[in-house]
Amino acid sequence: MFRSLKNKPDAVVELIQGYQMIKEQKECILIIRSHLEFIEKSIADLDRKLDKMVAQYEGAIKLPCTIPRVDRTSAITIISEIGTGMSH
Repeated sequence: MFRSLKNKPDAVVELIQGYQMIKEQKECILIIRSHLEFIEKSIADLDRKLDKMVAQYEGAIKLPCTIPRVDRTSAITIISEIGTGMSH
């Protein structure tokens, strides 16, 4: 729900128009928002680290991506499980 409303501020304003939040509710929302931002930053940091780790395997990653419905993430998972020796 948060992700779908995150990019639709007008929809959020419309939903809460006329609703009065108490101080504690506002504080909870700020805590939740801060936590969400922390998680999103952590995911972005992890994605950057993973991209650096797999950079040397880009050639091998491209091969499984030629299979229908296998995206880059799936290809990285496959390579991490079976390795780069795909001669079999």
